[in-house]
Amino acid sequence: MNNLFKVLTVGAIALTPVFVSNNHADAALITNVTASSTASYLAGSLSNITNGTNLSTPLSLSSTFAASEFNWAIEGMTATIVFNLNGTYNLDAFSYWTTDGGYAPYGIKGVTIETSLDGSNYTVLAGAPTSFNEGDISSTATENAQQVNLSTPVQASYVEFVVTSNYYEEGDITSVGAVEFDGTPVSSVPEPMSIAGTILAGGIGIVLKRQRVNQI
Repeated sequence: MNNLFKVLTVGAIALTPVFVSNNHADAALITNVTASSTASYLAGSLSNITNGTNLSTPLSLSSTFAASEFNWAIEGMTATIVFNLNGTYNLDAFSYWTTDGGYAPYGIKGVTIETSLDGSNYTVLAGAPTSFNEGDISSTATENAQQVNLSTPVQASYVEFVVTSNYYEEGDITSVGAVEFDGTPVSSVPEPMSIAGTILAGGIGIVLKRQRVNQI
């Protein structure tokens, strides 16, 4: 077997696709999420809905929320909330906690949930709910997580909640308790074809150079 044939054989082997498994079991809570919104601020702090404030177990999708507390509330019944995951993840699950502050059903009702890789172009998240459950207005109540587990992970850098209604009949206040996301970071791995092409080109160059030297 001559040297050039050996290089071509190695190159062919290198061209064999390599697949990286994205297992649900590898997913973990995404802890550096930040939120933004153009809605008119009323009470609380927007950062509180992603930092675990008022959750019994902050680093858990199954935590409970102190429903008598306001983490963030806005004027009106519509809003767009953008969650920046601060990285690209295979989004596996998320939880939403409603809150009523112990006064009235201010929580989100109708919602469209979308994902994006660039923060500009959004796609509706398949399998996501189009409404959230109504909360308990008792001042002593705790709210359970409304957890959504995706059957197939979705790659995302941003998640957007487009809020279209709430449970408050007068409609002038909408509140959010907490939102947390679960996923696996997407690593920047070179494409197998690119790696193989580099190996193949380099190997052929070395063999041809050696052949020219031997012919001199």
